[in-house]
Amino acid sequence: MPAWETVDLEKLNGALAAPRRSAFGKDAYPSFADKAAILAYSMIKAHAWANGNKRMGLISTMLFAALNEMWWDVIPEDARAHVTWIAASESRCFPEALAYLKKYFARKIVPFAESGTAKAIGITTLDELVAAEPS
Repeated sequence: MPAWETVDLEKLNGALAAPRRSAFGKDAYPSFADKAAILAYSMIKAHAWANGNKRMGLISTMLFAALNEMWWDVIPEDARAHVTWIAASESRCFPEALAYLKKYFARKIVPFAESGTAKAIGITTLDELVAAEPS
């Protein structure tokens, strides 16, 4: 993880505020998938740290989902490919990148109980996951 002392708080706060943005009194990112998409994109592209922005974007998106009883139902290689793709994307392609991410997260962010992870380990809530003994 990047050292906390190296964070640019202005950039971090801007990235974290992105899912709550509105325009003309309407939520700019109305669905949960939209919010996950802009959070992942903003955390990675804001460059709030000198190093570790992809990791922080990945963790932030997963934590955002988990705090809302949702899960990014993805294998590690797919998650890595997506955060790397976001980081490498051209800023001028933001509308297209965000449109893709919204569709992607609409398929991949699911209620935790319906996730492959929950089914594989036989639990239905994140509280059970937290309380589970490591194997």
